[in-house]
Amino acid sequence: MWHAFTGLKIALDAVNKKPKVKIVLLGTPAEEGGGGKILMINNGCFKDIDFCMMVHPCPYDVLKPHFLACQTFKITYKGHAAHAAAFPWEGINALDAAVMAYNNISVLRQQMKPTWRVHGIITEGGVKPNIIPEYTQLEYMIRALTDKELEVLKEKVIACFEAAASATGMSSKTSWHSVYFNKSLFFLGWGGGWGRHGDFKVNNWD
Repeated sequence: MWHAFTGLKIALDAVNKKPKVKIVLLGTPAEEGGGGKILMINNGCFKDIDFCMMVHPCPYDVLKPHFLACQTFKITYKGHAAHAAAFPWEGINALDAAVMAYNNISVLRQQMKPTWRVHGIITEGGVKPNIIPEYTQLEYMIRALTDKELEVLKEKVIACFEAAASATGMSSKTSWHSVYFNKSLFFLGWGGGWGRHGDFKVNNWD
């Protein structure tokens, strides 16, 4: 971002007839976890700005990036705690469900489209090794090229987690959080002009 901002400043300084413009550099945190730009828009950060260009660090140049629709969620499993050595048969191991859910997602990957993304972690896996875990939680993100495909992927992922709960005999709860759709003003027409007049190398993904 700083490189783009500095380059723009140098370009404007090189113009003989100085344009009456004000350049504003805004950091936009929480891009993937919270929708930082959405919060900034709602709070009026872009109110007096006529034109915005987002610059994202990347190891290569790209004019028409694929904006993936994205959604995050948490899945929790509730089992029953028991002493792992004395009475293990009294317990219902919630960690078994978490591990099975993770493996189910791994098996699903063979049938996933190349543009789909599913990534996650086990955030809570138990308290002590001698206690059968009664509660576990996973946090996942899913991404797809279109909003419609995101819904298809979402159904497949839900099936993976529900199957783990059914196989281990415990209850589960899924909490879906922020969803970001893949609509972009770039593809309404002005992107082509940027590419024609921009003095930089362009590698398209098309």
